[in-house]
Amino acid sequence: PGPAPQPEPEPTPEPNPAPMPDPEPTPVPTVSIGGYGHGTDEGESIVATGTWSIIFAEGGDDIVLGQDGFDFLDGGKGNDMLFGRGGSDFLLGGEGDDTLDGGEGRDFLFGDAGDDLMIGGGGSDMFLYNGGNDTISDFAVGTDVLVLNPDLLHSSGIATTAVSDMFTITNGNAVLNLGDGNSITLAGLTDTTGLDVYSFFC
Repeated sequence: PGPAPQPEPEPTPEPNPAPMPDPEPTPVPTVSIGGYGHGTDEGESIVATGTWSIIFAEGGDDIVLGQDGFDFLDGGKGNDMLFGRGGSDFLLGGEGDDTLDGGEGRDFLFGDAGDDLMIGGGGSDMFLYNGGNDTISDFAVGTDVLVLNPDLLHSSGIATTAVSDMFTITNGNAVLNLGDGNSITLAGLTDTTGLDVYSFFC
């Protein structure tokens, strides 16, 4: 008999293609503004210069750094991060989920629309709440003041004088639920006795 047929050789597997590298992130432009100025509709990093600043960041996800004097910083649209740093500052988040950090000094922080994080920093600060699910990370009873939109209070049936009694302690935080997706959380606060709460027009 003839020799037994040899098996066909196994085909050589194709090598796996090398993974494509991740695309390089697009750098965020940095803009310096002294005094009064505007950003653009794109995300950018804005640095205030000089002894005071009034800055409107406009659209995009912006990072805005104030300076040691007075700053008025308006994030506009987008998810912004505003840093007042030193001095007495007014930070306005605008639309989007924003982070506002007043830094040192007596600051006014207004998250406005969206779910915002507000950090007063040092000094006696005022936090203005206008809806959304906002968190204040360092509210100090007897030092800081909370100011609420009266329309939210009226729609939830809560009188301004009774707001401090309507907070519930949840997971070590004081939470005020105003319904319709609106709430404010005072992180780490477990006793609201003496809490100063006002409406916008009191």
